[in-house]
Amino acid sequence: MRDIPGTFRQTRRSWLATCAAVSVPGCIGANSPGDNGSTPIVDTQSHGPTRWRAELDAEPTKPVAGHLVNVGAGSRVHGFDPSSGEEVWARSIPGPVRDLESGRETLHVISEVASGRRLHGPEIRITALDAPTGEQRCEAELGNRRVFASGDSRIFLNDQTDVVPAEVDVSAVDGRDGSVLWTRKMAYPRKAVLGDNRLFIAGHDGIYAIEADSGDQQWRFGWEEFGYQSFVVGGRIVAGVEGSVSEGLTLHVLDRDGSHLWSFDDWQPVGVTAHDDRLFVGGERFGAFDAATGKVEWSVARRGGVYHAPTHSGSILVGGDDVRAYALSDGTEQWRYEAESSDLSPSMVVDETAYVLGAASVDDEPRRVTGLDLDTGEERWQVATDSDLTAVAGSDYGAYVSDESGVLYALS
Repeated sequence: MRDIPGTFRQTRRSWLATCAAVSVPGCIGANSPGDNGSTPIVDTQSHGPTRWRAELDAEPTKPVAGHLVNVGAGSRVHGFDPSSGEEVWARSIPGPVRDLESGRETLHVISEVASGRRLHGPEIRITALDAPTGEQRCEAELGNRRVFASGDSRIFLNDQTDVVPAEVDVSAVDGRDGSVLWTRKMAYPRKAVLGDNRLFIAGHDGIYAIEADSGDQQWRFGWEEFGYQSFVVGGRIVAGVEGSVSEGLTLHVLDRDGSHLWSFDDWQPVGVTAHDDRLFVGGERFGAFDAATGKVEWSVARRGGVYHAPTHSGSILVGGDDVRAYALSDGTEQWRYEAESSDLSPSMVVDETAYVLGAASVDDEPRRVTGLDLDTGEERWQVATDSDLTAVAGSDYGAYVSDESGVLYALS
């Protein structure tokens, strides 16, 4: 599993065409087209692990879960009651919906602009909706950009480019009215994490801390060799793996003020997960590090990248060709789940169930979601489809996943 920005899901539909950038920032009104369209068919009597399912009339986005479960399909956004599956509201959006970003009371819809030249990917429109009601608050066209971080009523974007190391614009947009708060140039920013009112960015030439309100640079840690492999922000630290090939990778760990704490290259570090005051690092081995000192607390002979591994009840779940639960304290293997699927990715834990997303094989697009007992690793249930599944989203009620063929599943 590669560490890529998770701000939107690239579907076959949304990337069949490419486009040029024409940036037209600002709010362009609160009125929307009429909400004519088919009503989703919600089945609350599904057998197996699904609490309910909604059949949509187009390929859906990844769902987002808050007070409601929201999903985009075609040019419409839907809000469902997470318990019953009842559709609370639906809203038409001008242009295909590509992704959703959820805030406390605002749902930001990222959609494609149909007009314009298409050379480097679709231009985007961001529509702010009131999350409980679906009422439109504002809309802004922002050109050939991608969203790579959001939070605190702000959305952070950068230009899309395949040129390395291209210098591109990074911008902050007010999610309430669509106005651009600031814009600055950066060399090929890849991933961003918002925290402490700072935007931590990993790019081609190093790690940056940007003041989120003004866009001013607070500090920069430069790579000795160009390249970026993975990046994570923990409770007190910022960690990034320098390098872009399988040899010569180095993990660097900084404090939040940019001071270098330690580096590690005793084995090739591939993927980093932060939990409390510790880092969990994959690659040639899998191990736990003291985040402040770099001391290796334990390691086990397991190869493979480790990205955003979920932790719960004293365990960390690591995917790959199988799923294994290790004790956070000493790395003792507590259980192992093996299946015909490969590229197994534990996504989250809800109500003592681990939700695992996996492909049928490396070359096979269709995916399945498996529910594992958190204590034993025993398979409780499995949902498999003939078409691709999105990443899994979770709430207090359970988890949700969208099927490319047009189905939203609420999982047990």
